[in-house]
Amino acid sequence: MRLYCPDLPDSGTIELRPEEFNYAKNVLRAKPMDEVLLFDARGKEARGIITRLDRDRFSIQIKEISKNAGKESALGIRLLQGILKGQKMDFVIQKATELGVSEIRPLITGRTQVDIRMRETRKLERWRKIGVEAARQCGRAVAPVMKEPMAFTDFFSPGPGPGGAGEPSEAQKGPGIIFWEKGGPGLKELAKKRFFDFCDGQGSPVEGAEGRYIYLAVGPEGGFSEEEAAQASGNGFYLASLGPRILRAETAAIMAVGLVQFLLGDMG
Repeated sequence: MRLYCPDLPDSGTIELRPEEFNYAKNVLRAKPMDEVLLFDARGKEARGIITRLDRDRFSIQIKEISKNAGKESALGIRLLQGILKGQKMDFVIQKATELGVSEIRPLITGRTQVDIRMRETRKLERWRKIGVEAARQCGRAVAPVMKEPMAFTDFFSPGPGPGGAGEPSEAQKGPGIIFWEKGGPGLKELAKKRFFDFCDGQGSPVEGAEGRYIYLAVGPEGGFSEEEAAQASGNGFYLASLGPRILRAETAAIMAVGLVQFLLGDMG
């Protein structure tokens, strides 16, 4: 069984948080002397043994600490996701974690529904928990970094620099692709022309590509507007298409991440 422990020590005995205890006892039917795998969602894992099981808590003796770098893609994918309604956003976060995304930034776009703009920005802790739970399920020792929601225009706008000079926008700090149903080449064509200097397509970075990352921008229901596509393109993002059919927003996000991992990362 695999359990989340955010403050995982290198040795000794620990007691789990109430929610993890309930999951282990009532769902996994944990028993004394069962072996468990613990992870802190930041890259550390430990093997342990349940040494004590009471009605409302149990203790785990840590036996061995390890790192789980083998489950992480050499390509860091930073997903810029237009905020979706209700459980669709939860679904995208869960599946993006399973697919190996390293960072998720919810974006408030021109087509983000007005009545959810403020409410969704208060869901950050919930989204982080979904990422941790998905990491536990898929075997990752690292959960994606969940960034604060940000307006699309702010992400792609340069900030004030020293003496009033403009600094590069957040978007200009790394290469990126914006998926837009109204234009752009297919992803396979774009990857061959622009991004095969990142990885060899099998999860191994080419020479000089260590630590490289790529932004993937996927729109909300209704997609990005022409103005948003132009702003992203003006900040160095490449326009790309996911094919001739119009996909639901949550389908587009999963397809985009999966295809980029297949072409440039560690899938397939």
